[in-house]
Amino acid sequence: MEGSLLCTRDPTADVVGLMSIRKGKTGGLSRVMSSATVHNVLLAEKPELMDTLYQGYPYMRTTPDRGDTELYTPYRIPVFKFADKGEFIAHYIPGFSEFYQQRDEISDDHFEVTAQTAMKDVLWYRPELYLETMLQPGDMQFVNNRFLMHARTDYEDWEEAAKYRLLLRIWMQLPGLSVVPKDMQHFTNRDRADGGIAKSSAK
Repeated sequence: MEGSLLCTRDPTADVVGLMSIRKGKTGGLSRVMSSATVHNVLLAEKPELMDTLYQGYPYMRTTPDRGDTELYTPYRIPVFKFADKGEFIAHYIPGFSEFYQQRDEISDDHFEVTAQTAMKDVLWYRPELYLETMLQPGDMQFVNNRFLMHARTDYEDWEEAAKYRLLLRIWMQLPGLSVVPKDMQHFTNRDRADGGIAKSSAK
């Protein structure tokens, strides 16, 4: 693995698209992994942690994107969930699902921390389980944000601003899909039903 995995899901979309305009100097590979595979590996190897992962974690919302919603979700967002009609949905973002641990003074040996560590170990150190590619200029990638976990590795950028790494991102909602369960929603008071950035009442 090169660098660290920075994110494994975007919080607001059914489909996440990327288009590469410029690559960085080194690194910045795109990684995609089936959340069902992650679930099944953990179920087989760490069954004692599954209830914790099904329960999930409070998330800290990013300040620029949260509108009038509170800094932390008042509910726990499950890492894995079997929704209505058996639909399988996953949501996990390292960091934003961990900030509450300092807020709540949770010790490093707490079972919730142990479950996060096991989750990240599967995501980061099992190359046989993920697809990793370098998006070349002009390449596009679209992923199912409900089911696929996706991220990039760390990268080193160029010194010249005109050569900085540049990718364009698009978040898309698919109206034909089922409504995401409320406890899987990262934001509230969003700009349209079941998707979009949270609104602010500020004029």
